[in-house]
Amino acid sequence: MGLTSSLIGGVISSLIAVAIVEIYRVARKKATLRSLRQLLSNARRVGIAMPDFPLVVDDRTGSLLSLHDAIALAHVLEASARIGAETVITSTSSLPDDLPRVLICIGGPYSNETTKTQLASYCPGFHSIGNSYTQGFASGGRKFLEDEDNSWAYIARLSIDVTEREGEIILLWGSTALATATAAYYFAKESKKLTDIGHSSIFVALSVNRHLGYRSIPAKPVDITSTALASKAHPGLTLLFLSSIMIRSGGGLLASCIGSRYDRAAQGSHRLGL
Repeated sequence: MGLTSSLIGGVISSLIAVAIVEIYRVARKKATLRSLRQLLSNARRVGIAMPDFPLVVDDRTGSLLSLHDAIALAHVLEASARIGAETVITSTSSLPDDLPRVLICIGGPYSNETTKTQLASYCPGFHSIGNSYTQGFASGGRKFLEDEDNSWAYIARLSIDVTEREGEIILLWGSTALATATAAYYFAKESKKLTDIGHSSIFVALSVNRHLGYRSIPAKPVDITSTALASKAHPGLTLLFLSSIMIRSGGGLLASCIGSRYDRAAQGSHRLGL
């Protein structure tokens, strides 16, 4: 009799444990979905700007994506699908005229010209250490250094209070390809931790263990919003950054830029409404 009671008690305890775990899982899923809707402004259409890859294009390799860019894209597509949003995928050099009001840029300032433009225009408190990304970035006196064990991923959400543009721009990238995948993964899976920061515009850094893979993320991101973002940006910064001459003609805006890379970025800035 005592053995039977113990078995029944064990089964009941197991069922209660399973029920608690399931309730937590469902609640967490709903909370994540609410946060994704908030981050993406419950958009019906979401634009995704990918890096131009590869840098040297030929007939055999022109349509390829790098592995971690593809992983990042998959997580962003998953996040968009969860809120029922249609996605428009494009490269940074060929942004469409009817770009959705919410734009997600995958890839950092050294691979995605649109990301580079947004950082230069609206995130003056965030900069690279040295002349390249290989050493890391810094903001507000804090350095995010790269080494053989750790890399850094970054997530920025720029809303109208920063850009003065109707719609949101979300930047997902890392100092390494691995970290870029981490940024997209964190955005899709841990969106509640981003909305918990409590700002409409945010900028966070995430430490990534190179040996454990792109899903090796910290419990809490490093919030550098106050130091990275400008208190009030002005679209003219973008034009200065691009070194372009903007000419209004027949209701259209033409850009004459110095260099092909700046020309691509200018087209992207124009279509973003800058």
